[in-house]
Amino acid sequence: MASKILVVDDDEAVLWTLGAVLTDAGHTVTLSPNGADALRKIRTSEFDVVLTDLKLGDIDGLHILKAVRSTWPETVTLMLTGYASVESAVGALRNGAYDYLRKPCSPDELLATVDRAIERRQLTLQVKTQMRSLETAIDTARELHSAMSARLEGTTALLREREHVLVTICTELRTSLIAIAGVVDLVLATGQHEDLREYLEQIRHETQALAERVNAALLITRSESVEVTHLAPAAELTPITLDLAALPT
Repeated sequence: MASKILVVDDDEAVLWTLGAVLTDAGHTVTLSPNGADALRKIRTSEFDVVLTDLKLGDIDGLHILKAVRSTWPETVTLMLTGYASVESAVGALRNGAYDYLRKPCSPDELLATVDRAIERRQLTLQVKTQMRSLETAIDTARELHSAMSARLEGTTALLREREHVLVTICTELRTSLIAIAGVVDLVLATGQHEDLREYLEQIRHETQALAERVNAALLITRSESVEVTHLAPAAELTPITLDLAALPT
């Protein structure tokens, strides 16, 4: 796994040896002989791994770790020192070092530790990428939910308005139909206009049938579930056909 690595050590022999081992392994290596030079490089370039000595001539290696952590949080840091102690190891780990190596370390140990550090960085980047994707998906879901809620509110308002109009029309139509049927009944009860009885009976029958269908429509409109099958097809209604030529003059 080839990566960009910054090596910081004020011991020139150690610096070039570490650089040679890492370069031979296929990594792109940048060397810094002191802390100040390392800080300049850290401010301008991102590295996959920073390997720094704990005891530098100008500044403490822990200062390098803090600078890396604040500037490039995904960069993995390794501490290398010849002054091995429990206190220094704990201090390095608390300041964000991924691992701790003691000089002199073998090339195999160095490469194995660097490989683990690179793998750690890749896993961290993958997790952050997945988190960003998840956040994007959540934001998209929220926008869709908001849009659907707004559309549902608009649709609900429209349905309520249409329901109000339909109920009003059906109520007025039912009242008119009942009035027509009542007038027809009164005419038939008088026994007059016997020559029109057949037509009056047909009018009353059709008027009552229409009134029943209007009542059914009102019940369906006011229910929570509207099933169109409850309404009788219009084709079942028998049209009123008056033969005007047969009417008495």
